[in-house]
Amino acid sequence: MKIARWVLYLMAIVFLGWIGWQNFSPAPIMVLRYKKGDPASPISDLYPHDRVIDLPENGSKQSFYREPIYFDVLVPPKIKQIAVDITWQNQLAPIVKLGARKRGVDWIYNWQTLQDKNKSENEQRKTLTWPRQDFFIDNNRVNFSLSVPDLEDKYGQIIVGDITATITREPFGWPELVIYAKNIIGLK
Repeated sequence: MKIARWVLYLMAIVFLGWIGWQNFSPAPIMVLRYKKGDPASPISDLYPHDRVIDLPENGSKQSFYREPIYFDVLVPPKIKQIAVDITWQNQLAPIVKLGARKRGVDWIYNWQTLQDKNKSENEQRKTLTWPRQDFFIDNNRVNFSLSVPDLEDKYGQIIVGDITATITREPFGWPELVIYAKNIIGLK
């Protein structure tokens, strides 16, 4: 009976340690990778699903034929910036943009250009970075949108491959931990 009790204590300590590492990690940089179809993935699948086609023959790739499409990145508290590294294939559209939802404003995005007027049938990759003041965090998630103007009418589809988010965190020390705990408990 004593062994079972110690095993339960150990499991509780490991679980609490894991939660603490996720929320209060001393690591200043976190790298999150997209895993298609995995509910535990820190980067969501592309949505809305009626605009997205899974390409099972191409592994984790998806294509979309109507824009915009969205994905969310699960983030810890107190971050400085987020960089999104994305691969895509675009055969016809002249402009492909990725945007982070702006702070405090619904459905307005801070757009950056992934591709501008240089069409290519080859897979392309680019990293775009947004500082903290340029995006909004809602329920520990940052919402991103991929947009290709006139995609449905003129240009066919875009194939999206790997998505990686690199998060740079602010230092999280004991004073911040006390404030964070008080906010969770509801003390002021």
